[in-house]
Amino acid sequence: MDYRTLGNTGLRVSVLGLGALHFGTYNDLASTRHIVHYAMDAGINFIDTAPSYGNGLSESFIGQVLGARRSEVLLGTKVGRTLSRLPDGSGNVMELPLTRDNIRRSLHASLRKLGTDYVDLYQIHAFDQIVPLDITLSAIEELVQEGKVRFVGCSNFLRHEMESLVMASSGFKDLNLISLQTRYNLIERYPERALSPVCQKLGASFICYHALARGILTGKYQWNQNIPEGSRAQLSVRVRNALSEQRLQAIDQIRHLGMLYSRSMTELAIAWLLARPTVGTIVIGVRSIQQLAMNILAQSWQFPENLAMQIDEIFENAGLLSNIYALPEDLVQEGVSH
Repeated sequence: MDYRTLGNTGLRVSVLGLGALHFGTYNDLASTRHIVHYAMDAGINFIDTAPSYGNGLSESFIGQVLGARRSEVLLGTKVGRTLSRLPDGSGNVMELPLTRDNIRRSLHASLRKLGTDYVDLYQIHAFDQIVPLDITLSAIEELVQEGKVRFVGCSNFLRHEMESLVMASSGFKDLNLISLQTRYNLIERYPERALSPVCQKLGASFICYHALARGILTGKYQWNQNIPEGSRAQLSVRVRNALSEQRLQAIDQIRHLGMLYSRSMTELAIAWLLARPTVGTIVIGVRSIQQLAMNILAQSWQFPENLAMQIDEIFENAGLLSNIYALPEDLVQEGVSH
């Protein structure tokens, strides 16, 4: 496993991190234990979760399976989204105003569930349109000073929100802002042009999610074939809407390029992302050890620069190159869902 420094710090993080979104929903406690321990034994040292993940169970699952191995990993969790419980036991994700009291309560609840007295990375889950940033940042800086938070990041911020963060954070000397968790992949590159310059000014790295674009970049969807039974596209209108003939034809050409290097589409997509200079780590939200093992294969491949140029030529010839740098429509219309 390769490692990189996250932000302008000495924090060494594995280039693949383990996303815990499914722990508590698709994965029970036993399968969560298998996946977490497999990931750690493979050298993955970063686990990313949030209070709302896994129907509210993800953090407690992680705390239970880590036990005495807590010191072997960097734990990242978030603040800003919580669950409102429904009568059937499920939950709706709700925005949590980022006031001092809410932040402190949320962190202490996360620490109890995770079975630890500190988190390595505490991330603002989404930009708060109401509570002023200086109030939020002041509360989080207190937690850093108390030793309950080591480093701070943000998640799902757009360009103007990141610019506001850069301005607001300048007066907080102990804040340790090091990362932006963002949706970034081969066909969704809004962060590359819109966010990279702001992150460089802040001294922050990307923590990427949706590296495989909800399965579109695995090669399972092909332009001349039916949608596979049981796939995410069969269940999700959002994924189906992204499967245009133009896009699938381009991806199919890229998949054949990967075959020339004896690489799967999954390996190609992850290796391409790891070759981006602003990327610190990629959070992989897997449901099985098999999926995790396939993703681990990709991180050791040195992505050829000429291959990146060939891929961009395919997108340009398909009339898609400018489109992939735009803010995805579902983020504009519905907000970020991660």
